[in-house]
Amino acid sequence: MKRRFDGWVWIGLGICLLIALFLSPFASTSPDGLEKVAETKGFSEKGESWKFWKHAPFPDYAVPWIKNEKVSNALSGLIGTLAIFLLALGIGRLIKKSPPGRKVFLTPLSLFLLLFSTSAYAAHPLITDDTGTQGKGRFQMELNSEVNYDKESEAGVKTKTTGGEVATIISYGIIDNVDIVLGVPYQWFKFKEDGEIICREKGLSDISLELKWRFYERDGWSFALKPGVTIPTGNEKKDLGTGRVTSSIFFITTKEIEPLAFHLNLGYMRNENKLDERKDIWHISLASEVKLIKDLRLVTNIGMERNPDRASNKNPAFILGGFIYSIVENFDMDIGIKGGLNKPETDLTILAGITWRF
Repeated sequence: MKRRFDGWVWIGLGICLLIALFLSPFASTSPDGLEKVAETKGFSEKGESWKFWKHAPFPDYAVPWIKNEKVSNALSGLIGTLAIFLLALGIGRLIKKSPPGRKVFLTPLSLFLLLFSTSAYAAHPLITDDTGTQGKGRFQMELNSEVNYDKESEAGVKTKTTGGEVATIISYGIIDNVDIVLGVPYQWFKFKEDGEIICREKGLSDISLELKWRFYERDGWSFALKPGVTIPTGNEKKDLGTGRVTSSIFFITTKEIEPLAFHLNLGYMRNENKLDERKDIWHISLASEVKLIKDLRLVTNIGMERNPDRASNKNPAFILGGFIYSIVENFDMDIGIKGGLNKPETDLTILAGITWRF
């Protein structure tokens, strides 16, 4: 019986990317094995004079146009790891024998997919947003990722859902206290029932567009409103979107007490959809941040949201913990783990991301 190891492949890739992103900036500056042999045997200068060397995209494991050494090494490690993976994947696709034919059965996975973090949050890996804005004319670019795992058993039937998301999020400061935020998510998932793959899909999900307005700031307190819409760019027939334009509005509160910060979100989402889900969804969540050392923050998060499944009155609740590390003033890396506090919530989610402000 042929077994599929796609889930392990994505987990392995995630681990490799995390190692490349977080550990490569601290790699030894000593020469590697080949370079050491070249120096010992006295032909290292010949290699450097090779005419094609000047066209190398990342000489000395660095991105040439980024001056900060740690950021440059981290990005080159991330890009290199992805490039090798995609190359290996492409070769594998070319030599893979196509199966003789298979049937694909779609089942409703809307709850699992709705719990993906598709909106733009200011301090990833937190789900709860803060009142911070970029400032007039400034940008923030985020590349956030997550891998999810959920297992259920009901009426003797065991189901397992695995999946993930990579989202590119761009924020721009229209004025000092108003940002416009664009989120473009790519999702993938696999659904198994009693060990048999029932559904596997991947693709672009619904794009989000939000506006954050911080309307009050005084004595460490700040308040903001964040209305938003999602555009049905995902294929709802593949459970990658809702099939309709949805809207939301969030009230955000932040209280700063050095070295602590607290954030509260109260939200309402009009979940227009073609999946027979509830249309009125509320959200409540609370987050905290504490500065451990100069460039390292510990973050925690807890929250609950109304269940979109009409057949259930139990609302999914989560708890999250993670770290945000600032390599330099305007470049952050983060990692977090989110766990479900009850059955409707996804069992386990691992989150990681990078943020660049300019």
